[in-house]
Amino acid sequence: KMKDKPHPRLSLCVGCPTKSAAYKTLAYGGVFSTLARYKWGCDLLHDKPALFTNGCFQDGGPTDEQLSKGSFKTYCAAYGMSKEQSVKVTCEGPEPGYVATPRMIVALANTVLQNRTKIAFEGGVMLPGAAFGDCEEVYEMLEKEGVCFKVEDGSRNELNNTDNA
Repeated sequence: KMKDKPHPRLSLCVGCPTKSAAYKTLAYGGVFSTLARYKWGCDLLHDKPALFTNGCFQDGGPTDEQLSKGSFKTYCAAYGMSKEQSVKVTCEGPEPGYVATPRMIVALANTVLQNRTKIAFEGGVMLPGAAFGDCEEVYEMLEKEGVCFKVEDGSRNELNNTDNA
């Protein structure tokens, strides 16, 4: 029966404002990828993060000012069993590493505590999308923490409706 169902696919796109920035990204990525294959390379990357990231990463982490100015915006698209079934969503929030991540963990934990009957798992390890799929309250909890999801095009209901396929 699995032969009848499409296999999940993932594509990732990274935008660069100029060709120069794209070439720099490729060059640094190539150097990083090469060094990361070897123990001595990993040691070098850990010892000199500013050198191998053009100053983007430094010892000691970001300053408070950098954290307050940081933010993220992610664009996602999902497609159902047919081309007509699709949804496009944006997710945005504060600085993703030090600020948004702990806030999201707290929001998800509170959602589990307050909406246990709507979360369809008994225990173990699950992906957030599968665990919170039927619990709309998770979006409210995340929004209180500054992480917002917005459906730009399509709807979740269109993906759940397989009558058209």
